Amino acid sequence: MRSIGGGRAAHNAAVAEIPVAAIQTRGLTRDFGAGRGLFDLDLEVQPGEAYGYLGPNGAGKSTTLRLLMGLIRPTSGSASIFGVDVTRDPVRVKAMVGYLPGELPQFGDMRGGQVLSLLAGLRGGVWMSRRQGLTRWYSRSSTGSSPRPAGPGRPSSSHLTSSPRSSTPAAASASSATDG
Repeated sequence: MRSIGGGRAAHNAAVAEIPVAAIQTRGLTRDFGAGRGLFDLDLEVQPGEAYGYLGPNGAGKSTTLRLLMGLIRPTSGSASIFGVDVTRDPVRVKAMVGYLPGELPQFGDMRGGQVLSLLAGLRGGVWMSRRQGLTRWYSRSSTGSSPRPAGPGRPSSSHLTSSPRSSTPAAASASSATDG
């Protein structure tokens, strides 16, 4: 990571000038029926604040995050990220925020390159040349001597290997660690 103009003090000063809440919800509700869901959440997190969102299983943590990312729609209430309404403009929210769910979805028979392209398209703002480059790299590194990722009808590999055409240091070091 590189520092832009003055380090932490400049960052803190810039964050303090942001006029809207980083996260704001008002009466946010997603009712799944039978008393399950998230009900009337009022939350405000200011820019620069660190906020831990803890609770037992079923408390609504994942539902809250899915609502904030615009992955599901609320039954009622509202939510915004840096002033952007998550229901009206979920693509813009996804372009501003990174989200890694604890439980990853399954992509059926999609190949890795197809998943990369899909996720880049959902996020928006990823240059087509970058998407194509990642897809080409993934396709090359998952052919030849490298096993394809495990999936339906494909056995998983018990070790990491690298194609001779691989051009990433991570892939090369994973290969050297397993080639024995």
